[in-house]
Amino acid sequence: MKQYFDYFDYLGTEYEKNEHELLSDSYIYDKAVEDEERPALLIETEKDPVRIYLKEMSSVPLLTREGEIEIAKKMEGGKTKTYRVLFSLPFVLKKLIVLGKICRRGEAPLTEIIQFNDEETAEDLHLESERFFRLTKEIDALNKKRKGYLKRLKDISPTVSPAGSPRSQKAGMRNRHPLIKTLEQNRNQIIEKVRQLRLKDDVITAFSEELKKSINELDILQKRISGLSKRAKSSREAAKDVRLLNQNLEAKELIFEMQSSEMRKAVKVLLEGEQEVFDARKNMIEANLRLVVSIAKRYLSRGLSFSDLIQEGNSGLMRAVDKFEYQRGYKFSTYATWWIRQAITRALADQSRTIRIPVHMVETMNRITKMARELLQVTGKEPTSAEIAEKLHMPAGKVDAILKISKEPVSLETPVGEEDSHLRDFIEDKAMLSPLDFVIHDDLRKKVDKILGSLPPKEEKIIRKRFGIGEDMPLTLEEVGLEFDVTRERIRQIEVKAIRKLKHPSRSKWLREFIERS
Repeated sequence: MKQYFDYFDYLGTEYEKNEHELLSDSYIYDKAVEDEERPALLIETEKDPVRIYLKEMSSVPLLTREGEIEIAKKMEGGKTKTYRVLFSLPFVLKKLIVLGKICRRGEAPLTEIIQFNDEETAEDLHLESERFFRLTKEIDALNKKRKGYLKRLKDISPTVSPAGSPRSQKAGMRNRHPLIKTLEQNRNQIIEKVRQLRLKDDVITAFSEELKKSINELDILQKRISGLSKRAKSSREAAKDVRLLNQNLEAKELIFEMQSSEMRKAVKVLLEGEQEVFDARKNMIEANLRLVVSIAKRYLSRGLSFSDLIQEGNSGLMRAVDKFEYQRGYKFSTYATWWIRQAITRALADQSRTIRIPVHMVETMNRITKMARELLQVTGKEPTSAEIAEKLHMPAGKVDAILKISKEPVSLETPVGEEDSHLRDFIEDKAMLSPLDFVIHDDLRKKVDKILGSLPPKEEKIIRKRFGIGEDMPLTLEEVGLEFDVTRERIRQIEVKAIRKLKHPSRSKWLREFIERS
Protein backbone atom coordinates (compact mmCIF):
# COMPACT_ATOMS: atom_id res chain seq x y z
CA MET A 1 0.00 0.00 0.00
CA LYS A 2 3.02 2.28 0.52
CA GLN A 3 3.38 2.51 -3.25
CA TYR A 4 0.36 4.80 -3.35
CA PHE A 5 1.52 7.20 -0.64
CA ASP A 6 3.29 9.76 -2.84
CA TYR A 7 0.27 10.08 -5.07
CA PHE A 8 -2.11 10.25 -2.09
CA ASP A 9 -0.04 12.99 -0.48
CA TYR A 10 -0.26 15.06 -3.63
CA LEU A 11 -4.00 14.59 -4.01
CA GLY A 12 -4.66 15.40 -0.37
CA THR A 13 -2.34 18.42 -0.12
CA GLU A 14 -5.16 20.88 -0.69
CA TYR A 15 -7.20 19.27 2.08
CA GLU A 16 -4.57 18.60 4.74
CA LYS A 17 -3.09 21.94 5.73
CA ASN A 18 -4.26 21.16 9.24
CA GLU A 19 -7.23 19.65 11.04
CA HIS A 20 -8.67 23.06 11.91
CA GLU A 21 -8.63 24.28 8.31
CA LEU A 22 -10.32 21.13 7.06
CA LEU A 23 -13.23 21.58 9.44
CA SER A 24 -13.50 25.37 9.44
CA ASP A 25 -15.69 27.47 7.17
CA SER A 26 -12.58 29.34 5.97
CA TYR A 27 -11.08 26.15 4.56
CA ILE A 28 -10.86 26.33 0.76
CA TYR A 29 -9.08 23.95 -1.52
CA ASP A 30 -7.61 25.80 -4.46
CA LYS A 31 -7.18 25.05 -8.14
CA ALA A 32 -6.08 21.65 -9.43
CA VAL A 33 -2.38 21.27 -10.14
CA GLU A 34 -1.28 20.63 -13.70
CA ASP A 35 -0.67 17.03 -14.81
CA GLU A 36 3.07 17.45 -15.24
CA GLU A 37 3.49 18.50 -11.62
CA ARG A 38 1.99 15.29 -10.26
CA PRO A 39 4.48 12.68 -8.96
CA ALA A 40 4.34 9.38 -10.78
CA LEU A 41 2.46 6.59 -9.08
CA LEU A 42 4.86 3.75 -8.28
CA ILE A 43 2.86 0.85 -9.68
CA GLU A 44 4.23 -1.59 -12.18
CA THR A 45 1.00 -2.49 -13.90
CA GLU A 46 -0.87 0.05 -16.00
CA LYS A 47 -4.15 -1.78 -15.38
CA ASP A 48 -4.31 -1.29 -11.63
CA PRO A 49 -7.92 -0.18 -10.92
CA VAL A 50 -6.98 2.15 -8.05
CA ARG A 51 -4.40 3.93 -10.19
CA ILE A 52 -6.87 4.34 -13.05
CA TYR A 53 -9.47 5.69 -10.62
CA LEU A 54 -7.04 8.20 -9.08
CA LYS A 55 -5.86 9.34 -12.50
CA GLU A 56 -9.41 9.93 -13.77
CA MET A 57 -10.38 11.61 -10.52
CA SER A 58 -7.48 14.07 -10.68
CA SER A 59 -8.56 15.25 -14.14
CA VAL A 60 -11.72 16.86 -12.71
CA PRO A 61 -11.12 20.48 -11.63
CA LEU A 62 -11.94 21.54 -8.10
CA LEU A 63 -14.89 23.81 -7.43
CA THR A 64 -14.77 27.32 -6.06
CA ARG A 65 -17.30 28.46 -3.48
CA GLU A 66 -19.28 30.17 -6.24
CA GLY A 67 -19.14 27.01 -8.35
CA GLU A 68 -20.57 24.94 -5.49
CA ILE A 69 -23.44 27.39 -5.01
CA GLU A 70 -24.16 27.39 -8.74
CA ILE A 71 -24.35 23.59 -8.86
CA ALA A 72 -26.46 23.47 -5.68
CA LYS A 73 -28.88 25.95 -7.25
CA LYS A 74 -29.10 23.79 -10.38
CA MET A 75 -29.98 20.79 -8.22
CA GLU A 76 -32.57 22.85 -6.39
CA GLY A 77 -34.01 24.12 -9.68
CA GLY A 78 -34.28 20.58 -11.07
CA LYS A 79 -35.98 19.35 -7.90
CA THR A 80 -38.40 22.29 -7.99
CA LYS A 81 -39.28 21.50 -11.60
CA THR A 82 -39.86 17.85 -10.64
CA TYR A 83 -42.09 18.85 -7.72
CA ARG A 84 -44.15 21.28 -9.81
CA VAL A 85 -44.77 18.67 -12.48
CA LEU A 86 -45.54 15.74 -10.20
CA PHE A 87 -47.79 17.47 -7.71
CA SER A 88 -49.71 19.39 -10.35
CA LEU A 89 -51.05 16.05 -11.59
CA PRO A 90 -54.41 15.08 -10.05
CA PHE A 91 -53.72 11.34 -9.79
CA VAL A 92 -50.34 11.91 -8.04
CA LEU A 93 -52.00 14.25 -5.54
CA LYS A 94 -54.69 11.64 -4.97
CA LYS A 95 -52.04 9.00 -4.22
CA LEU A 96 -50.25 11.35 -1.82
CA ILE A 97 -53.47 12.07 0.09
CA VAL A 98 -54.25 8.34 0.31
CA LEU A 99 -50.69 7.73 1.56
CA GLY A 100 -51.26 10.29 4.31
CA LYS A 101 -54.47 8.54 5.39
CA ILE A 102 -52.69 5.16 5.44
CA CYS A 103 -49.96 6.58 7.71
CA ARG A 104 -52.57 8.19 9.96
CA ARG A 105 -54.21 4.78 10.45
CA GLY A 106 -50.82 3.31 11.37
CA GLU A 107 -50.75 0.94 8.38
CA ALA A 108 -47.41 2.31 7.14
CA PRO A 109 -44.43 3.64 9.16
CA LEU A 110 -44.01 7.38 8.74
CA THR A 111 -40.22 6.99 8.98
CA GLU A 112 -40.28 5.45 5.49
CA ILE A 113 -42.23 8.38 4.03
CA ILE A 114 -40.65 11.58 5.36
CA GLN A 115 -37.11 12.60 6.31
CA PHE A 116 -36.14 12.48 9.98
CA ASN A 117 -32.88 13.69 11.50
CA ASP A 118 -30.84 11.09 13.41
CA GLU A 119 -30.64 13.31 16.48
CA GLU A 120 -34.40 13.87 16.76
CA THR A 121 -35.99 12.68 20.01
CA ALA A 122 -39.23 10.75 20.41
CA GLU A 123 -41.00 14.03 21.14
CA ASP A 124 -39.59 15.55 17.93
CA LEU A 125 -40.81 12.53 15.96
CA HIS A 126 -44.28 12.96 17.44
CA LEU A 127 -44.32 16.65 16.45
CA GLU A 128 -43.13 15.77 12.94
CA SER A 129 -45.91 13.19 12.63
CA GLU A 130 -48.53 15.74 13.72
CA ARG A 131 -47.14 18.24 11.21
CA PHE A 132 -47.27 15.65 8.41
CA PHE A 133 -50.90 14.76 9.14
CA ARG A 134 -51.88 18.45 9.33
CA LEU A 135 -50.20 19.23 6.00
CA THR A 136 -51.80 16.26 4.20
CA LYS A 137 -55.22 17.42 5.43
CA GLU A 138 -54.52 20.92 4.11
CA ILE A 139 -53.36 19.47 0.77
CA ASP A 140 -56.58 17.44 0.60
CA ALA A 141 -58.66 20.59 1.23
CA LEU A 142 -56.74 22.55 -1.42
CA ASN A 143 -57.17 19.69 -3.89
CA LYS A 144 -60.94 19.74 -3.36
CA LYS A 145 -60.95 23.49 -4.02
CA ARG A 146 -58.97 22.87 -7.20
CA LYS A 147 -61.64 20.47 -8.43
CA GLY A 148 -64.31 23.12 -7.75
CA TYR A 149 -62.38 25.75 -9.70
CA LEU A 150 -61.94 23.36 -12.63
CA LYS A 151 -65.67 22.58 -12.67
CA ARG A 152 -66.57 26.28 -12.76
CA LEU A 153 -64.00 26.81 -15.50
CA LYS A 154 -65.58 24.06 -17.61
CA ASP A 155 -69.04 25.56 -17.07
CA ILE A 156 -68.03 28.92 -18.53
CA SER A 157 -65.67 27.60 -21.20
CA PRO A 158 -68.42 27.38 -23.88
CA THR A 159 -68.56 31.21 -23.90
CA VAL A 160 -65.16 31.14 -25.53
CA SER A 161 -65.74 29.60 -28.91
CA PRO A 162 -63.75 29.90 -32.12
CA ALA A 163 -67.05 30.43 -33.95
CA GLY A 164 -68.14 33.29 -31.67
CA SER A 165 -67.69 37.01 -32.20
CA PRO A 166 -64.52 38.72 -31.03
CA ARG A 167 -66.54 40.50 -28.34
CA SER A 168 -67.93 37.24 -26.95
CA GLN A 169 -64.44 35.75 -26.94
CA LYS A 170 -63.06 38.69 -24.96
CA ALA A 171 -65.94 38.46 -22.50
CA GLY A 172 -65.25 34.77 -22.06
CA MET A 173 -61.55 35.41 -21.39
CA ARG A 174 -62.47 38.05 -18.80
CA ASN A 175 -64.68 35.45 -17.07
CA ARG A 176 -61.96 32.85 -17.18
CA HIS A 177 -59.01 35.03 -16.22
CA PRO A 178 -59.69 35.30 -12.45
CA LEU A 179 -60.25 31.54 -12.22
CA ILE A 180 -57.06 30.77 -14.10
CA LYS A 181 -55.15 33.04 -11.74
CA THR A 182 -56.88 31.41 -8.74
CA LEU A 183 -56.00 27.95 -10.06
CA GLU A 184 -52.35 28.96 -10.40
CA GLN A 185 -52.33 30.26 -6.81
CA ASN A 186 -53.99 27.03 -5.66
CA ARG A 187 -51.34 24.99 -7.48
CA ASN A 188 -48.50 26.99 -5.88
CA GLN A 189 -50.04 26.52 -2.43
CA ILE A 190 -50.29 22.76 -2.92
CA ILE A 191 -46.68 22.48 -4.12
CA GLU A 192 -45.43 24.56 -1.17
CA LYS A 193 -47.34 22.32 1.27
CA VAL A 194 -45.86 19.22 -0.39
CA ARG A 195 -42.33 20.65 -0.07
CA GLN A 196 -42.97 21.24 3.63
CA LEU A 197 -43.77 17.52 4.01
CA ARG A 198 -40.05 16.72 3.48
CA LEU A 199 -40.85 13.55 1.55
CA LYS A 200 -38.03 11.06 1.14
CA ASP A 201 -36.36 10.83 -2.26
CA ASP A 202 -37.59 7.23 -2.54
CA VAL A 203 -41.20 8.42 -2.31
CA ILE A 204 -40.68 11.11 -4.98
CA THR A 205 -38.99 8.50 -7.20
CA ALA A 206 -41.93 6.12 -6.69
CA PHE A 207 -44.40 8.82 -7.81
CA SER A 208 -42.18 9.63 -10.80
CA GLU A 209 -41.93 5.98 -11.86
CA GLU A 210 -45.70 5.63 -11.50
CA LEU A 211 -46.20 8.55 -13.90
CA LYS A 212 -43.75 7.10 -16.44
CA LYS A 213 -45.41 3.71 -16.19
CA SER A 214 -48.83 5.28 -16.78
CA ILE A 215 -47.72 7.20 -19.87
CA ASN A 216 -46.12 4.01 -21.24
CA GLU A 217 -49.47 2.23 -20.88
CA LEU A 218 -51.21 5.07 -22.73
CA ASP A 219 -48.57 5.02 -25.49
CA ILE A 220 -49.06 1.27 -25.97
CA LEU A 221 -52.83 1.80 -26.24
CA GLN A 222 -52.45 4.60 -28.79
CA LYS A 223 -50.02 2.56 -30.88
CA ARG A 224 -52.52 -0.30 -30.99
CA ILE A 225 -55.31 2.12 -31.93
CA SER A 226 -53.13 3.64 -34.66
CA GLY A 227 -52.23 0.20 -36.02
CA LEU A 228 -55.84 -1.03 -36.08
CA SER A 229 -57.26 2.22 -37.51
CA LYS A 230 -55.71 1.46 -40.90
CA ARG A 231 -57.70 -1.78 -41.10
CA ALA A 232 -60.86 -0.41 -39.47
CA LYS A 233 -62.27 0.86 -42.79
CA SER A 234 -62.11 -2.57 -44.40
CA SER A 235 -62.64 -4.78 -41.35
CA ARG A 236 -65.67 -4.61 -39.09
CA GLU A 237 -63.84 -6.56 -36.37
CA ALA A 238 -60.91 -4.13 -36.46
CA ALA A 239 -63.32 -1.20 -36.18
CA LYS A 240 -64.90 -2.82 -33.12
CA ASP A 241 -61.46 -3.29 -31.53
CA VAL A 242 -60.63 0.36 -32.20
CA ARG A 243 -63.83 1.47 -30.46
CA LEU A 244 -63.03 -0.73 -27.43
CA LEU A 245 -59.46 0.55 -27.25
CA ASN A 246 -60.66 4.16 -27.51
CA GLN A 247 -63.09 3.52 -24.66
CA ASN A 248 -60.22 2.04 -22.63
CA LEU A 249 -58.07 5.09 -23.40
CA GLU A 250 -60.85 7.47 -22.36
CA ALA A 251 -61.38 5.48 -19.15
CA LYS A 252 -57.68 5.77 -18.28
CA GLU A 253 -57.69 9.50 -19.04
CA LEU A 254 -60.73 9.82 -16.77
CA ILE A 255 -58.80 8.08 -13.97
CA PHE A 256 -55.79 10.35 -14.52
CA GLU A 257 -58.14 13.36 -14.83
CA MET A 258 -56.18 14.65 -17.83
CA GLN A 259 -55.60 13.84 -21.48
CA SER A 260 -52.70 11.70 -22.61
CA SER A 261 -51.16 14.62 -24.55
CA GLU A 262 -51.02 16.67 -21.32
CA MET A 263 -49.48 13.74 -19.45
CA ARG A 264 -46.88 13.36 -22.17
CA LYS A 265 -45.89 17.01 -21.80
CA ALA A 266 -45.69 16.55 -18.03
CA VAL A 267 -43.37 13.54 -18.40
CA LYS A 268 -41.13 15.51 -20.76
CA VAL A 269 -40.73 18.32 -18.21
CA LEU A 270 -40.26 15.75 -15.43
CA LEU A 271 -37.43 14.05 -17.32
CA GLU A 272 -35.78 17.42 -17.92
CA GLY A 273 -35.92 18.19 -14.20
CA GLU A 274 -34.53 14.78 -13.23
CA GLN A 275 -31.70 15.14 -15.75
CA GLU A 276 -30.80 18.57 -14.34
CA VAL A 277 -30.62 17.09 -10.83
CA PHE A 278 -28.59 14.10 -12.05
CA ASP A 279 -26.05 16.24 -13.95
CA ALA A 280 -25.60 18.74 -11.10
CA ARG A 281 -25.27 15.96 -8.52
CA LYS A 282 -22.72 14.14 -10.69
CA ASN A 283 -20.63 17.31 -11.10
CA MET A 284 -20.64 18.01 -7.35
CA ILE A 285 -19.61 14.43 -6.51
CA GLU A 286 -16.83 14.20 -9.11
CA ALA A 287 -15.35 17.54 -8.06
CA ASN A 288 -15.04 16.37 -4.44
CA LEU A 289 -13.65 12.84 -4.89
CA ARG A 290 -10.22 14.11 -3.85
CA LEU A 291 -11.64 14.99 -0.45
CA VAL A 292 -12.65 11.34 -0.02
CA VAL A 293 -9.13 10.14 -0.89
CA SER A 294 -7.48 12.58 1.52
CA ILE A 295 -9.73 11.38 4.36
CA ALA A 296 -9.70 7.67 3.45
CA LYS A 297 -5.90 7.37 3.49
CA ARG A 298 -5.89 8.23 7.20
CA TYR A 299 -7.75 5.00 7.91
CA LEU A 300 -5.34 2.61 6.16
CA SER A 301 -4.23 -0.58 7.95
CA ARG A 302 -7.37 -0.75 10.06
CA GLY A 303 -8.95 -3.78 8.43
CA LEU A 304 -10.24 -2.50 5.06
CA SER A 305 -8.39 -2.10 1.78
CA PHE A 306 -7.87 1.38 0.35
CA SER A 307 -10.35 0.76 -2.46
CA ASP A 308 -13.00 -0.27 0.09
CA LEU A 309 -12.30 2.86 2.14
CA ILE A 310 -12.75 5.02 -0.96
CA GLN A 311 -15.98 3.24 -1.82
CA GLU A 312 -17.42 3.77 1.66
CA GLY A 313 -16.22 7.38 1.69
CA ASN A 314 -17.89 7.99 -1.67
CA SER A 315 -21.19 6.74 -0.27
CA GLY A 316 -20.83 9.34 2.50
CA LEU A 317 -20.01 12.00 -0.10
CA MET A 318 -23.16 11.19 -2.08
CA ARG A 319 -25.18 11.45 1.10
CA ALA A 320 -23.61 14.85 1.80
CA VAL A 321 -24.49 16.10 -1.70
CA ASP A 322 -28.13 15.14 -1.14
CA LYS A 323 -28.22 16.83 2.28
CA PHE A 324 -26.21 19.97 1.48
CA GLU A 325 -28.00 23.30 1.98
CA TYR A 326 -26.00 26.12 0.41
CA GLN A 327 -28.32 28.72 2.00
CA ARG A 328 -26.70 28.09 5.40
CA GLY A 329 -23.49 29.69 4.17
CA TYR A 330 -20.86 27.05 4.94
CA LYS A 331 -18.54 25.39 2.46
CA PHE A 332 -19.43 22.02 1.03
CA SER A 333 -16.09 20.40 2.00
CA THR A 334 -16.69 21.37 5.64
CA TYR A 335 -20.10 19.72 5.57
CA ALA A 336 -19.07 16.67 3.52
CA THR A 337 -16.09 15.83 5.75
CA TRP A 338 -18.40 14.72 8.57
CA TRP A 339 -20.48 12.47 6.31
CA ILE A 340 -17.40 10.90 4.70
CA ARG A 341 -15.77 10.18 8.05
CA GLN A 342 -18.98 8.74 9.44
CA ALA A 343 -19.37 6.41 6.45
CA ILE A 344 -15.76 5.20 6.71
CA THR A 345 -15.71 4.73 10.49
CA ARG A 346 -19.02 2.86 10.43
CA ALA A 347 -17.72 0.59 7.67
CA LEU A 348 -14.56 -0.11 9.68
CA ALA A 349 -16.62 -0.93 12.75
CA ASP A 350 -18.97 -3.14 10.78
CA GLN A 351 -16.66 -4.92 8.32
CA SER A 352 -13.05 -4.84 9.51
CA ARG A 353 -13.32 -7.57 12.16
CA THR A 354 -13.45 -11.31 11.54
CA ILE A 355 -16.11 -11.51 14.24
CA ARG A 356 -18.57 -8.67 13.70
CA ILE A 357 -19.24 -6.39 16.65
CA PRO A 358 -22.23 -3.97 16.56
CA VAL A 359 -21.36 -0.36 15.76
CA HIS A 360 -22.68 0.98 19.09
CA MET A 361 -20.42 -1.50 20.94
CA VAL A 362 -17.41 -0.45 18.85
CA GLU A 363 -18.05 3.17 19.82
CA THR A 364 -18.06 2.15 23.51
CA MET A 365 -14.84 0.16 22.99
CA ASN A 366 -13.20 3.24 21.45
CA ARG A 367 -14.23 5.36 24.45
CA ILE A 368 -12.72 2.80 26.84
CA THR A 369 -9.50 2.56 24.81
CA LYS A 370 -9.17 6.35 24.66
CA MET A 371 -9.71 6.67 28.43
CA ALA A 372 -7.16 3.89 29.09
CA ARG A 373 -4.55 5.81 27.05
CA GLU A 374 -5.29 9.05 28.89
CA LEU A 375 -4.96 7.36 32.30
CA LEU A 376 -1.71 5.69 31.20
CA GLN A 377 -0.26 9.09 30.26
CA VAL A 378 -1.34 10.64 33.57
CA THR A 379 -0.39 7.82 35.98
CA GLY A 380 2.43 6.14 34.05
CA LYS A 381 0.94 2.66 34.57
CA GLU A 382 -1.71 0.52 32.94
CA PRO A 383 -5.12 1.46 34.41
CA THR A 384 -7.37 -1.18 35.94
CA SER A 385 -10.92 -1.85 34.79
CA ALA A 386 -12.23 -0.21 37.96
CA GLU A 387 -10.30 3.01 37.26
CA ILE A 388 -11.58 3.18 33.68
CA ALA A 389 -15.13 2.42 34.82
CA GLU A 390 -14.99 5.20 37.43
CA LYS A 391 -13.91 7.78 34.85
CA LEU A 392 -16.56 6.72 32.31
CA HIS A 393 -19.30 6.23 34.94
CA MET A 394 -19.81 2.62 33.84
CA PRO A 395 -20.00 -0.66 35.80
CA ALA A 396 -16.59 -2.33 36.14
CA GLY A 397 -18.07 -5.63 34.98
CA LYS A 398 -19.21 -4.04 31.72
CA VAL A 399 -15.73 -2.60 31.12
CA ASP A 400 -14.20 -6.06 31.70
CA ALA A 401 -16.65 -7.66 29.28
CA ILE A 402 -16.00 -5.04 26.58
CA LEU A 403 -12.22 -5.31 26.96
CA LYS A 404 -12.53 -9.07 26.58
CA ILE A 405 -14.47 -8.87 23.30
CA SER A 406 -12.21 -6.11 21.97
CA LYS A 407 -9.28 -8.51 21.60
CA GLU A 408 -8.46 -9.35 18.01
CA PRO A 409 -8.78 -13.05 17.03
CA VAL A 410 -5.53 -14.87 16.23
CA SER A 411 -5.26 -17.60 13.60
CA LEU A 412 -4.33 -21.08 14.82
CA GLU A 413 -2.08 -21.27 11.75
CA THR A 414 0.13 -18.44 13.05
CA PRO A 415 3.79 -19.58 12.84
CA VAL A 416 5.61 -19.89 16.17
CA GLY A 417 9.41 -19.86 16.34
CA GLU A 418 11.78 -20.53 13.49
CA GLU A 419 10.68 -24.11 12.86
CA ASP A 420 7.48 -25.35 11.22
CA SER A 421 5.48 -25.02 14.43
CA HIS A 422 2.09 -23.33 14.57
CA LEU A 423 0.08 -21.84 17.40
CA ARG A 424 -2.33 -24.78 17.38
CA ASP A 425 0.54 -27.12 18.38
CA PHE A 426 0.85 -25.34 21.74
CA ILE A 427 -2.83 -25.22 22.71
CA GLU A 428 -3.91 -27.75 25.30
CA ASP A 429 -6.74 -30.10 24.32
CA LYS A 430 -8.75 -30.21 27.53
CA ALA A 431 -10.83 -33.09 26.23
CA MET A 432 -7.76 -35.35 26.19
CA LEU A 433 -6.55 -37.18 29.33
CA SER A 434 -3.07 -36.55 30.65
CA PRO A 435 -0.68 -39.56 30.42
CA LEU A 436 -1.02 -40.21 34.18
CA ASP A 437 -4.82 -40.03 34.09
CA PHE A 438 -4.85 -42.28 31.04
CA VAL A 439 -2.80 -44.97 32.88
CA ILE A 440 -5.03 -44.74 35.98
CA HIS A 441 -8.17 -44.90 33.86
CA ASP A 442 -6.90 -47.92 31.93
CA ASP A 443 -5.95 -49.70 35.19
CA LEU A 444 -9.40 -49.00 36.65
CA ARG A 445 -11.10 -50.37 33.54
CA LYS A 446 -9.11 -53.63 33.70
CA LYS A 447 -9.85 -54.17 37.41
CA VAL A 448 -13.57 -53.44 36.95
CA ASP A 449 -13.66 -55.96 34.11
CA LYS A 450 -11.87 -58.49 36.33
CA ILE A 451 -14.26 -58.01 39.28
CA LEU A 452 -17.39 -58.12 37.08
CA GLY A 453 -15.98 -61.20 35.36
CA SER A 454 -16.09 -62.99 38.74
CA LEU A 455 -19.90 -62.71 38.77
CA PRO A 456 -22.21 -65.15 37.00
CA PRO A 457 -22.64 -64.12 33.31
CA LYS A 458 -26.28 -63.03 33.75
CA GLU A 459 -25.52 -60.87 36.78
CA GLU A 460 -22.47 -59.33 35.05
CA LYS A 461 -24.52 -58.44 32.00
CA ILE A 462 -27.33 -56.88 34.08
CA ILE A 463 -24.86 -54.78 36.12
CA ARG A 464 -23.13 -53.58 32.94
CA LYS A 465 -26.44 -52.60 31.31
CA ARG A 466 -27.86 -50.96 34.44
CA PHE A 467 -24.76 -48.77 35.03
CA GLY A 468 -23.68 -48.32 31.39
CA ILE A 469 -20.29 -50.03 31.89
CA GLY A 470 -19.00 -50.77 28.42
CA GLU A 471 -22.38 -49.67 27.01
CA ASP A 472 -23.53 -46.52 25.23
CA MET A 473 -25.79 -45.50 28.12
CA PRO A 474 -27.37 -47.00 31.29
CA LEU A 475 -30.75 -48.75 30.88
CA THR A 476 -33.80 -48.70 33.14
CA LEU A 477 -35.07 -51.79 34.99
CA GLU A 478 -37.90 -52.11 32.50
CA GLU A 479 -35.59 -51.91 29.45
CA VAL A 480 -33.27 -54.58 30.90
CA GLY A 481 -36.29 -56.71 31.80
CA LEU A 482 -37.56 -56.60 28.22
CA GLU A 483 -34.16 -57.70 26.98
CA PHE A 484 -34.05 -60.70 29.35
CA ASP A 485 -37.79 -61.35 29.00
CA VAL A 486 -38.44 -61.04 32.77
CA THR A 487 -40.21 -58.48 34.95
CA ARG A 488 -38.52 -55.29 36.16
CA GLU A 489 -38.88 -56.58 39.74
CA ARG A 490 -36.88 -59.68 38.89
CA ILE A 491 -34.12 -57.53 37.36
CA ARG A 492 -34.05 -55.41 40.54
CA GLN A 493 -33.62 -58.53 42.67
CA ILE A 494 -30.73 -59.80 40.52
CA GLU A 495 -29.10 -56.34 40.62
CA VAL A 496 -29.32 -56.16 44.44
CA LYS A 497 -27.84 -59.63 44.73
CA ALA A 498 -24.95 -58.79 42.37
CA ILE A 499 -24.14 -55.54 44.19
CA ARG A 500 -24.06 -57.41 47.52
CA LYS A 501 -21.45 -59.74 46.03
CA LEU A 502 -19.39 -56.81 44.70
CA LYS A 503 -19.32 -55.23 48.17
CA HIS A 504 -17.61 -58.28 49.60
CA PRO A 505 -14.06 -57.40 50.79
CA SER A 506 -12.54 -59.99 48.47
CA ARG A 507 -13.75 -57.96 45.48
CA SER A 508 -14.10 -54.38 46.81
CA LYS A 509 -10.46 -54.22 47.97
CA TRP A 510 -9.37 -53.92 44.32
CA LEU A 511 -11.37 -50.70 43.85
CA ARG A 512 -10.84 -49.09 47.27
CA GLU A 513 -7.49 -47.59 46.26
CA PHE A 514 -9.17 -45.68 43.41
CA ILE A 515 -11.81 -44.26 45.78
CA GLU A 516 -9.14 -43.13 48.24
CA ARG A 517 -7.11 -41.53 45.40
CA SER A 518 -10.09 -39.56 44.09
